[in-house]
Amino acid sequence: FFRKNGVHHLNRLILLSILIYSLSFPLLQIEYEYMEAAVPAFAEETLEIIKPLPIEGGEEGSGQEEHILWQIGLGIYFLGVAVDIFRFIMKFRRLLALTEHATPATAGNRRVFETTHKLAPFSFFRHIYVPKGIDGEQLQIVLIHEEAHVKQQHTLDILLLEMYTIIFWFNPLLSWFRKTLQELHEFLADKEVLKKGIPLSTYLTLLKNNVHRAYQVQLVQ
Repeated sequence: FFRKNGVHHLNRLILLSILIYSLSFPLLQIEYEYMEAAVPAFAEETLEIIKPLPIEGGEEGSGQEEHILWQIGLGIYFLGVAVDIFRFIMKFRRLLALTEHATPATAGNRRVFETTHKLAPFSFFRHIYVPKGIDGEQLQIVLIHEEAHVKQQHTLDILLLEMYTIIFWFNPLLSWFRKTLQELHEFLADKEVLKKGIPLSTYLTLLKNNVHRAYQVQLVQ
């Protein structure tokens, strides 16, 4: 419904609100009144004439089967949670390894890391990562773009989604949600670049030169 909405800050708020609302909605208590239909006395006597015979061991056997199914379901769920936690830890380890082998530098009041890996430029909280070989005007455009991610705290959005994914790993819509949120982050950062007076043709050329670079760490922007 909001796909064609050009107010990207509003779209970001809507996407994040969906996550928060979906967690809080089950906690809401909705009170309502329930009134039983009046049954005449003669109808109650008629209904008591036919009574089902209890099946020996039926309820006990059904309860055991249900208990086993619950145990299997919980086992599968927590296995999925454990796998996603492991993946989350590995993403952090890759980011730490990348930082350890990068060359630290500064750009204004920002910490910049030059990497030798074939990565597109990205940011993580206040740190900006750029591949070696980008300099001059291209570097300035990249820093403006990543500075927008830093100022708008897009890393917090990604971490919130990561936590949500760990809990609800079985939700098939989360991959679409992640892609939509990251695209929205890029729209917001691109807008800040164009606000600085960078020619659109120059910016598109930079994007084309970096399109072959793939993100290796999904906790970044």
